[in-house]
Amino acid sequence: LTCSSAFAAPAESQIRAAIEKSIPLLEAGTKGSIEKRARCFTCHNQAHPVIALTTARARGFKIDEANLRRQVKFTADFLTKGRANYLKGRGQGGQAETAGWALRTLEHGKWPADETTAAVAHYLLQYQGHMPNWKPPSHRPPSTKSPFTTTHGALRGLQNFGTDKQTENIAGRRAKVREWLFKTPAEDNEDRISKLRLLSLIDEPEAAAKAAQELLQTQRPDGGWSQLPKMNSDAYATGTALTALHETGH
Repeated sequence: LTCSSAFAAPAESQIRAAIEKSIPLLEAGTKGSIEKRARCFTCHNQAHPVIALTTARARGFKIDEANLRRQVKFTADFLTKGRANYLKGRGQGGQAETAGWALRTLEHGKWPADETTAAVAHYLLQYQGHMPNWKPPSHRPPSTKSPFTTTHGALRGLQNFGTDKQTENIAGRRAKVREWLFKTPAEDNEDRISKLRLLSLIDEPEAAAKAAQELLQTQRPDGGWSQLPKMNSDAYATGTALTALHETGH
């Protein structure tokens, strides 16, 4: 792991001050999204902020609890409106990508499993069931392009919200994902990050450690990561790489 020595490491007080300054900005974005897009859950305005806010709260930071509950319920209501389509295997806009992020939002918000989450799990099992993995619904890199990212969200959702009756089918899909993972190389930074998360999710520690080393080897001399080899380091690539390494214990 190589980092530039040109900058001194910030003190913990500086880090905490930066986080405290960021939290209201994240919360303002979530509130504005609901006001302007009252019928539409989005990964960037609900899922990512809820993950960030609940993580901050777990580390002792104060957040707007009422707003957090509102964001989680908004996500649950969004899925409930599409329950009939989920049971028919039709899904919603964004397909498995959106469904996976919505379930992860509920996971971080401690939403209990219910008829709606069971319907979404049913849909994820049916959707692209002939494939070993889930494909993204569009080509919008970096966040919506990687089959590893879409597959991680879908499988994580199934493992957290699948019902007892779905256990056998989930195990079957998980086995297919495992086989696909071991023979499919990561092509870029987003792939490497999500492949690491997937290998940890399915409890393959040796393969996950290897994937972590592959990700670490792509760190730039300036300390950051880039989306593609010919691009400069950027905040998204660096933040997601560090988060994945931290969450998976590497």
